[in-house]
Formats: sequence, C-alpha cells, structure tokens
Amino acid sequence: MTSQPLVAPKTLDAYRRDGAVCLPQCFSEAWVDVLNRGVDRNIANPGECFSVFSSATDAARAIADDWCWERIPEYQEFFRSSPAAQIAGELMGAQEVRFLEDQYFQKDAGSSTPTPWHQDQPYYDIEGRWCVMWIPLDAVAETDSLRFVPGSHLWGRLFHPTNFSTTGSGLYARTAASSNLEPMIDVDSDPEKYPTVAWAVQPGDCVVFHPCTIHGNRGNHSTGRARRLSLRWTAEDVVYVAGARPWPGLPRDHGLRDGHRIHGSKFPLVWTRANGLVQAPSAVQSGTD
Repeated sequence: MTSQPLVAPKTLDAYRRDGAVCLPQCFSEAWVDVLNRGVDRNIANPGECFSVFSSATDAARAIADDWCWERIPEYQEFFRSSPAAQIAGELMGAQEVRFLEDQYFQKDAGSSTPTPWHQDQPYYDIEGRWCVMWIPLDAVAETDSLRFVPGSHLWGRLFHPTNFSTTGSGLYARTAASSNLEPMIDVDSDPEKYPTVAWAVQPGDCVVFHPCTIHGNRGNHSTGRARRLSLRWTAEDVVYVAGARPWPGLPRDHGLRDGHRIHGSKFPLVWTRANGLVQAPSAVQSGTD
C-alpha cells in the first residue's frame, strides 16, 4: 500500500528550481535518538574511511567517517524504517529508492575549518538521479549551516573535487583522466553573481540537495560540537560507470559491473512508490536485500 505524500508540492518545486530544500521537523525525537546512538557507536568504533580534516591552523578537531552502516544497526534502523527514504524518493521523482552511503561529520566547538565549496557528483562514479540528505544532530545557526548556490545543479557544469582530509592529499589530484572537470569557482568573491542560501536548523530538521548543487560551510563557531549525518539515496535509473573518475567512487567490494544499475547487498532497496517501505530482512546487520 502506498503512503501519503510527505513532501509538499511547493517544496518539490523549490528542490527542482534551487537544488536544495530545508524540511523542518520531518523526523521525530525518537528517530533523532536512534541517530544519536548510532553516531556514538560510530565514534567509539571508527571505520577504515575515518579521517581528520581540521585545517592546519585550527586547534579544534574536524572529523569524518563513511560507509559504516553495515556494522551500525542504528543507521540501518533509521534508513530502513524512518520517513527518510520516502522523502528522498518523492524529491527525486523516483519509483524505487536504494540506500547508497552514510557519512558522519563532526566539528568541535570553535572550529574554523571550513567545508570547501564543492559538488558531490564528481566524487562518485555513478550516473542518474540521486540525492543527499543532510541531517543535523545539534542546533546549527544559519552562519554555520551548509550554504548552497541555488540553481547551480542546472548549470550543466562539473567541478573538480577537493580533498577535505589532511591525509591522502594526492587522492583528488588533477590528472588527464579528470581534465573534463572545471576548477571550482570562487563563490565568495562575487555575492551578486553567486548568491547563496542557508538555513538555521534543529535536530529533527533535514536539508536535501541535488549532487550537482554547489555547497560548503564556514566552520563551527558555536560553543558545542556540531554533528551531522549525510545519507545518500539513489533512484532506479542510477548506474555504475567504471573508470568515470581516477579516484575510487564506491566501496572496493561493491560488486557492480560497468553500466549496470545500482543493486545488491551494498545498496539495499528501501522504498518503492508502489508499496512504500520494503520490509527489512530478518538479519538487518547482514545488509542483504
């Protein structure tokens, strides 16, 4: 049985026009608690993708981790059973939604480390409709929130990615294989040419954006840590493109072949427009579908 729509028509129009929307209080306190427990587990047991990306002059720590969901049951409970997949599906106009990736970010109090301007699409070797759901687990002032260049997803331009981490600095080095990617524009140099939008957010809110929308933030100037979880979702037309990028864009053991649709245990089917949420397997931690 299909569910009642969760995304208002005006929000869907804004997503298509601007490439980023804020959805206030779309997750209950109980769901926020699930994510808090999952993040605590993630921090206590970091994965192989854990990184520190603090600026050299920043005494406060900035950390990130991703592709951890298979060993964090709270993440699985959230993406399989919360309204998140349906929200993503409605915004993408998808018939089916698969879970692509979890990514945790934390900037300690007073961090001056910015998240550089970037798009998400150039980091991944996939094509098709997908989106990013940015979920704050602490209150975020507008000045510290994620900033977007509205409409930049419609430019038809892809910009070379930046390595956030202080380690592995050569990972996103420019090569002949990435010569089709432009240098990132200097958004802050011309506010009239590149206006930006940001939202003050609370736990329970989320921001959803298109992978080609240019975004970044200034740091965390609050007196407490700033924790965010980014969840990435794919529609039924997303395919793996082998060799699309000279850097790894998916986990090494993804099991996909060039040109094949995203599928399999690494990318579980979560929601369909026809039937709503897909029943989770009996052993959620197995990651099978």
